[in-house]
Amino acid sequence: MRYATLCVIASALALAALPARTSGSAIYWADYDAGVIQRAGLDGSGVQEVLKCFPQGIALDLDARRMYWTDIPPLGSPLPGRIERANLDGSEREVLVQMLPNPVGIALQPAGGNIAAPKLLWTDTSTNDIHRADLDGSRHEIVLGDLSSPFGIAVDAVAGKMYWTRAATYLDPRPPSPAVQRANLDGTNLESLVVGLPGPTSGIALDPAAGQMYWGYFDPTINTIQAGSIRRCNLDGSWTGRVWRS
Repeated sequence: MRYATLCVIASALALAALPARTSGSAIYWADYDAGVIQRAGLDGSGVQEVLKCFPQGIALDLDARRMYWTDIPPLGSPLPGRIERANLDGSEREVLVQMLPNPVGIALQPAGGNIAAPKLLWTDTSTNDIHRADLDGSRHEIVLGDLSSPFGIAVDAVAGKMYWTRAATYLDPRPPSPAVQRANLDGTNLESLVVGLPGPTSGIALDPAAGQMYWGYFDPTINTIQAGSIRRCNLDGSWTGRVWRS
């Protein structure tokens, strides 16, 4: 199965792209503040609204032509947080998992190893857990608990690893410093790869072929409101650097 996802740059923005080699290549993004998922051509042309929701993270299943996202209604709404999916054109929308406190990052895990069927992985910054379920939302389980504000999440299926950012948000009463962490897909062998960051992290994306990862970062050294950058490093946490800055 082919999946695509890019990192969350801020809590209101997530990106996922259909590569140019696919039919109808496009980039998809989730805008929480606007309450929509949208898409456009890879050059930014032809912006279209796909559907209305309150998305935090988004991931695409290219073979099945479906998108999955975490949805958190605004404060005061009677609706709980949930995991949803729809076709790439917004049709056949369905709720897969509901009654979730604060689901944020989402990733797709291919079948392999001890996993007989593809899975959904998502983070919850209220319960401080990483969750997993079948693609239809069944067999929901906690893969790794007792974390601190896990935010973005990404999967390296070949290496059998999941990576996530530790956002150190206000939801955690005594947060440690922001970080990038990883563990085996079964939740064992937790490692902190990038630590001691002075500003919050957000989403994360992997390029396993190049041996690198990218993550969103709110940079306190930039004297503008919510200014941030995209940073990258090797998959073991070495060689950090700034790639793009708002």
